[in-house]
Amino acid sequence: MQNGTRTTRRQSRPDLFIREGSDDAMNAPSGESSALQAALRRFDSAVEALEAAIQRRLEVERQEAALAQQLHVLGADRSRLADALDGAQSRAVQLETTNEEVSRRLGSAMETIRAVLAAQQR
Repeated sequence: MQNGTRTTRRQSRPDLFIREGSDDAMNAPSGESSALQAALRRFDSAVEALEAAIQRRLEVERQEAALAQQLHVLGADRSRLADALDGAQSRAVQLETTNEEVSRRLGSAMETIRAVLAAQQR
């Protein structure tokens, strides 16, 4: 396109360019002019469809980039949560071991107290 006018080729003379709306386009035979106009409309429609497809593709790429960023954040969160879970499980094992030791010592202390009370009653 130059200066807002569209350059097209005339079917009967491929070496001659005419501009839409120019005197040459107006003086072309009626059938050729309407065929040219129809071809220009199809071309414009195809260009508009291509531009729309490009816009949709760009939007999809923006959405993919946003999803990739969210995936990265979720992966980092998952790693952090997995580390926290490992720490919590380790702490639970330590608490269970400590609980068993305290229970064993309490049982031993109770037996000692019973033995002392039994010795005093005799």
